[in-house]
Amino acid sequence: MKFQLPRAATVKDIFTSLLAGTSALVVAIGVAKSGMDDSFGIEPLLIPTGFSDRGYSPQIATARLVDELKIINAMATTTKKRSTVTGKAPGEELSKVSSFPMAGGIDVHAIQMAVRDFMGVTNQSIGGDITFIGKPDESRYHVRIRKSPENLLLVDGVFVGEPDAVLKEVALKIIEKVDPVVAASYFRNNKNLRDALRCIDYALTNDNPADDVFALSQRAQIYLQQKQFELAKRDLDDLLRIDPQSPQGLGVLSFWYNEQKMFPKGLEFAEKQMKANPDMWQAYFNKADALMGMGMDAEAVMLQGIKLKPNKAFAYIDAADYFTKAGKASHAMDILKAGAGRFPASFEMNLTYGERLLKDGHKDLALNYLAKAQELQPQNPNVLKSLAEAKAQEMAKLKLKSN
Repeated sequence: MKFQLPRAATVKDIFTSLLAGTSALVVAIGVAKSGMDDSFGIEPLLIPTGFSDRGYSPQIATARLVDELKIINAMATTTKKRSTVTGKAPGEELSKVSSFPMAGGIDVHAIQMAVRDFMGVTNQSIGGDITFIGKPDESRYHVRIRKSPENLLLVDGVFVGEPDAVLKEVALKIIEKVDPVVAASYFRNNKNLRDALRCIDYALTNDNPADDVFALSQRAQIYLQQKQFELAKRDLDDLLRIDPQSPQGLGVLSFWYNEQKMFPKGLEFAEKQMKANPDMWQAYFNKADALMGMGMDAEAVMLQGIKLKPNKAFAYIDAADYFTKAGKASHAMDILKAGAGRFPASFEMNLTYGERLLKDGHKDLALNYLAKAQELQPQNPNVLKSLAEAKAQEMAKLKLKSN
């Protein structure tokens, strides 16, 4: 009997079946896993004609809302590592939020809900409606957003503007209620201390004790900015009573001592912060500040901090300044280049890198960063001064060529 190879069409059918089966298994595992997760999804929003006339279907509006939630969450720089005492870290739920239903023929949402019911996981979701109000030529919308199953009203207000602007405002309002610590960090980064303090107070008075450590840490930092050392210390004492090993609390306390030139104590708590969480770049910068205050070399510690990719532009600027003063210009330039790549929307980063490039004779490249800095702060005198210097360099160069 002769062995006969399967026909090409048969092989193709077998391969297609295997691929389909594998894909179905992967989807099933993903759906089951998400179904057992305690994060929440967002139901398609009910939208008015003002949205649909601009090309926003319920699915698109909901997806844009999810995008804004994740952007704001990513922009907040509160330390998101989970504490051993406080449970969930800030932004943990927001990082996993998604819109339902997903595209495709399978009702993924229904499967997820069935898995969650079977596993005894509470079905959490956000849904709501946007209605047009006012005159036809006004872009005024009344937005109601609720969280289930508790039927908690997260948003109930009037918003004015184009759909994207409205959805961004709504996303921030949702975050204020769902995760006020993240909202507070977002406001702090945008130099809006009034709303940051309001969100911190809400975090400290809501029914989620997991927020307290992060809220107290943020408020202590605000008080430190304002040189209100006694108020900052009260919050730090309360924080460390809740969690004596909190890397946030230990780090801010190190900064508290450094700001008052008590550098040995600043060094002590920076090292405690490193022990509590070796991956926090802030600990290395706290230690570097203490070492510099004591007249000691901080180069190795500073480089360790930079390797952890700080999420604040000032870390790159401070490190570059340290290496410039130490006579290591190439180190400084490398650090500024990395910082400029990470923070293209930072005025301080663009200005500092642009000024450094200009000083080193890279006029054309410097102008790119100085122009971006001017775009961010058009009337800033430092930008105008540097641009005038670049123009003077260009005029001197042209004059030299004409001679």
